[in-house]
Amino acid sequence: MIYLGYTTMTHGVKGELKFYSDFSLKDQILKIDNKKINNLEEIATIINNHNVNDTILVETDNGVKKSKIIEIDGKKVIGVLITCDYDFDNEIRFKFNDKESGPSGGMMMTLAIYNYLTNDSLTKNRKIVGTGTIDINGNVGEISGIKYKLKGAVKNKTDIFIVSEENYDEAIKLKEKNKYNIKIVSVKTIDEAIKYLKE
Repeated sequence: MIYLGYTTMTHGVKGELKFYSDFSLKDQILKIDNKKINNLEEIATIINNHNVNDTILVETDNGVKKSKIIEIDGKKVIGVLITCDYDFDNEIRFKFNDKESGPSGGMMMTLAIYNYLTNDSLTKNRKIVGTGTIDINGNVGEISGIKYKLKGAVKNKTDIFIVSEENYDEAIKLKEKNKYNIKIVSVKTIDEAIKYLKE
């Protein structure tokens, strides 16, 4: 189940822009203009189909509320910060050491969380290593230092090394040059990585 509508500001001024919203912190957005909301993209579409200064009706779990559309840096917004929250049966606790920090671990961290929450076995008794950033839309991004990460994966006798599309050519050249015995997989999104590992 998706919860939307975490707000950091309701009434006020940003620069010369006045904004207004009836939202309260952690309101769950159900409908906008009587259209059921399932994800953030649907909210953006509805907002973009309105004019600046229009007031939209938003049905929340706390009743029907109003919000005024403004424009900031060429983007239409409603004066609140909207994010998603999810309910899962499994409890999640994050515990990382210093070596596991940094954006380059984003993709693998996401895969590990997915594996835990869905009770899937993505590894299937394989040793899998990867590197790549992850954004809010699940896109896997380029990292630096691929040479050292691939070398470490080979040293640890890894079966599969997953990299972003941008890092793939360099990784393949390093594999061929050093005659590494490892399978290198290129992915653009986290969905592609999951699909590959499930096959």
